Amino acid sequence: MHVHPNLNPTMLAFLLATRLSPASLFSRAQGGVDPYEVPKALGIFTSFENKSTMETGDIVTRIIKNRLEFEERNRKKELKENAIFEADQARKAAAAASAGS
Repeated sequence: MHVHPNLNPTMLAFLLATRLSPASLFSRAQGGVDPYEVPKALGIFTSFENKSTMETGDIVTRIIKNRLEFEERNRKKELKENAIFEADQARKAAAAASAGS
């Protein structure tokens, strides 16, 4: 997994969070009781393999990457807008100075 150098500590903590297996979730949920005990006893519980290769870390990485791209895009837009504003202010000042002469 590629980690961007501009990650703040909070973002990095999300990225480095430990991955939990379903078995470890049972021990954490409701004091170690299997949350699927009742559906299993009724015979209506079905387990299936997840064929997705997407993991939490992948999602967090995409969110952070997109956020950094968004911030960079907006930084560039802001620089352009500031340049236009300053040029407009300079034009108005020049027009006012020439009108005053």
